[in-house]
Amino acid sequence: MDRKREDQPLLFAATKNNLGSALFQFGQITGNRTYYMDAASAFRQALETYLTENHPKMAAIAEKNLDRMEELVPALVDESGRGSRGRAGVIRFIRTRDRE
Repeated sequence: MDRKREDQPLLFAATKNNLGSALFQFGQITGNRTYYMDAASAFRQALETYLTENHPKMAAIAEKNLDRMEELVPALVDESGRGSRGRAGVIRFIRTRDRE
């Protein structure tokens, strides 16, 4: 089943959040950094969708998953110390979109 953001945004976000959790677990089992990067991407997509669809409680869960992952995998934090998730960019995108 292919869930598209436009068709069913909340199911898409839930699927991405679950996928992120599974990929994070694979990363822990294998030590493969690619799984961690893919997990971060899935969590970011879930967060962005929940924010776009105005579901702050679910967005908080996705954000918590990102924070927890970066806490456990510090190598994902970039040189500026911001973290790989780009949360500020996601929130800035939402605010800009809402003004238009």
